[in-house]
Amino acid sequence: MSGAIYQDLKIRLSPDLKQWLLMRAKENDRSMNGEIQSLLKAARQSEQQATA
Repeated sequence: MSGAIYQDLKIRLSPDLKQWLLMRAKENDRSMNGEIQSLLKAARQSEQQATA
């Protein structure tokens, strides 16, 4: 384990968005949580590059 501290976060999703995330996660061999983290990290990186 990396020693990172994780916090729980509950979100509500529309059924179609949840299905899209589940399909992406399966295609990328990730859990739904892993897929959400990957998408958020990519968005953060893109935002940081745009402001650099």
